[in-house]
Amino acid sequence: MRNPLTTLGLTVAVLLGAVACNPIVTDTESLGGELDRTAVRYAGPAGSWLDAVVTGSAGRSVYGFALVSNADLRGPTARSCGGDPVPACVATPSDVRMTQQRIVPEQGTAPVRLMTVWSGERIQVVLVCVEPVTQELGCPPTLRLVLRATDDGGARAGVLGPADASAPSPA
Repeated sequence: MRNPLTTLGLTVAVLLGAVACNPIVTDTESLGGELDRTAVRYAGPAGSWLDAVVTGSAGRSVYGFALVSNADLRGPTARSCGGDPVPACVATPSDVRMTQQRIVPEQGTAPVRLMTVWSGERIQVVLVCVEPVTQELGCPPTLRLVLRATDDGGARAGVLGPADASAPSPA
């Protein structure tokens, strides 16, 4: 006979594995037509990079901006944000955020680095989509954001999960 606690433990592990992954593909939520947002939770090594690409951009330029609210901070406010050269993030009274937006490329090209993250943090990513000819703002309903957590060398590090769940456990 199976131990019921072992069976429960295996069930929980399978469920966590189904929602925690690296990379994670997310739908975005419209914030009034011009901005889209998504959020994820990270678990893994401290100071890992959150990298991004998109799918389904329908030829639009996609700009990304990441932040961690003060209530969700688990690491220092002094951290790196993506760019060349790599700038420090900005600590505001309510969050730690990127200093500027980055162009998020379509999947199949190198991802763009957004910011360094710490285990247990809920990271919000805001997107702005621009149609290059008409300059019309708004992301298409086909848009998906693909986020990865990586180390300094670009290798996967830790796991990402839905923002409304507790922090996923690294495998």
